[in-house]
Amino acid sequence: GIGAGLIMVKKMIDETRQLETALVDMQVIMGDDAAGTALVSNLREIARTTPLTSKALIKGAQTLLGYGLSAEGMEDTMYRIGEIAGGDAVRMDSLTRAFAQVQSAGKLMGQEMLQLVNAGFPVAEIAKAAGVSMEDFRGAMEKGEIKASHLTEAMVNLTSAGGMMEGRLARQADTINGKWITAMGQIDQTFAEEGTKSAGFWKDMAQFTGEFVSTSVTAIMEFVRGTQDFIASIGSMAYSVAEFF
Repeated sequence: GIGAGLIMVKKMIDETRQLETALVDMQVIMGDDAAGTALVSNLREIARTTPLTSKALIKGAQTLLGYGLSAEGMEDTMYRIGEIAGGDAVRMDSLTRAFAQVQSAGKLMGQEMLQLVNAGFPVAEIAKAAGVSMEDFRGAMEKGEIKASHLTEAMVNLTSAGGMMEGRLARQADTINGKWITAMGQIDQTFAEEGTKSAGFWKDMAQFTGEFVSTSVTAIMEFVRGTQDFIASIGSMAYSVAEFF
């Protein structure tokens, strides 16, 4: 019915707005419209077949870029982070921020290690990449010997063939929850894509609505003020007449 149609239109407008906002933000962060558009498109493609949502992937990429990481290989990095997170958006956000902070600082520190552990990253893999035992790991970290490169190596090892987390996303995608998230993500993307095709119309409608409401409110308030002035003058006249008698 009409109600369902209106809900669909609202959903399409919301998804289109979010996609346009994400696209503009990425273009600005990268300083290159074409590169920003391509990265968003590639991340959305990953979301089509995994439990990772395009919103989480784009947000994560923006976080990494904001910390000064290179856009080269960003899709691969976000996929690997998502794989370790098992498709969970909250864990993925924590892992992304911790990874960005470590890469920016050039070394692993206590706060970031705690973030990684809480998000499910096996610290033993970082120790292995750094060539230290778990017994010596904390001491090495306090000395600044656990480098960002060790975290990157551990992440790649975990998600490559034979790694502990390799194939985790694919297995999650085959669960009821994974299929549901993937399906909902595909629907959101379809709404955004269809909305983008008619973006010009919705922008004109938004501008018209804003101008119409603004003009209407101004006219109403002018009428109210005029009515108030008229009532005040009538009151003043009545008072004068009363004074006369």
